[in-house]
Amino acid sequence: MKVKKYLSVFALYARSSIFKILGVMLLTLIAEGFFFLRTIEKSLHMHNLGMIFDSSHIGLIFAVSFLLVTVLLCIPGCQFRSQTGYTLKRLSISEKEVFFCQSAYNFFIYVSFLAFQLAFCYLFSLYYISVAPTDAVTNQTLFLTFYKNELLHSIMPLSDVALWLRNLFLIVFLALAASEFSYKNRRRKFSVMTLISVAYPLFSFEREIGDIGHSVFTALFMLIVIAECITCVFFRNYEEEEEAQSYE
Repeated sequence: MKVKKYLSVFALYARSSIFKILGVMLLTLIAEGFFFLRTIEKSLHMHNLGMIFDSSHIGLIFAVSFLLVTVLLCIPGCQFRSQTGYTLKRLSISEKEVFFCQSAYNFFIYVSFLAFQLAFCYLFSLYYISVAPTDAVTNQTLFLTFYKNELLHSIMPLSDVALWLRNLFLIVFLALAASEFSYKNRRRKFSVMTLISVAYPLFSFEREIGDIGHSVFTALFMLIVIAECITCVFFRNYEEEEEAQSYE
């Protein structure tokens, strides 16, 4: 019976945002494809796939899309979404369970978003290889580009285990932070931690190979955020705080 309730909450969040998020991904593909093709037409002489990716501003488009997806994940379950709040109450499921159901959905979306971006970059790379002069590409062009280009390497770290772990921690803490925003909003609170969690990857996502110091620092920072989210949900009772304030 509980499993059905969890699936109902998961489906509720999916209905609230999935089509909008797919729309963002489609617009991302169109925008990135347009600028990538435009750059190829102007800069095919570069003979460097990594430089073409950088000149196409795909990293900036990716960042904007990430922000839009995060906003769409934060909105469902907020206080101003009265229909969502009413449905959650009818399911007779605790706030903690709602939090983790929403976090599971957020995790799925962030993984899908990263996978879509990887697929886009892979297709763009194949197109470049098919139209580039024969002396500009080798059978190692794709492999080396994903190793050397910071954006591509950060999306697909290949043998960089530390960066794989960094990405996993990043997705988990973003999923929890987006859920915390809705959780606190329903209690008329604002989540500063969510803003920090979203801002951090915007300025530190792209990394070169072997940057272990960054991966370790990021993992520690994200563990702090994850601990704050868990503490907020399990050990802090905002309802009791509001009642105490009302008696003062």
